[in-house]
Amino acid sequence: ISITKKANSNPIFAEEACSLWSEAIQDETLTEFAETMHALYASVLARVGRDRQALKEFETSLRLLEKSGATSKAATKVEIDIRLGMGKCLQRLLRYGEARNTFLDASNRCGGDGVIGNGWE
Repeated sequence: ISITKKANSNPIFAEEACSLWSEAIQDETLTEFAETMHALYASVLARVGRDRQALKEFETSLRLLEKSGATSKAATKVEIDIRLGMGKCLQRLLRYGEARNTFLDASNRCGGDGVIGNGWE
């Protein structure tokens, strides 16, 4: 996690963080943290411009959250970060309609009325 934080402010660490997270998500002893690990891996992939891969990891992370039942409760910061990360990747991939819908989903999960900015402060 430390190297991921460094990767967010210093791109030199981002490739190393990608490599470390790629290995970590394969470790079957860490499955209880899988959704967070996939989300962190996705964030460093996005940092180095690998948005297609990042989107797949964000989607995996969100699926794991849904499978655990976490998305049937109030939204957590992790869930919102995943949804916003997905939206940003989609936007950079020029998939604007999907990005818009993903951002609206995040807003709605925060109690908003579907208008970006309402309920997410």
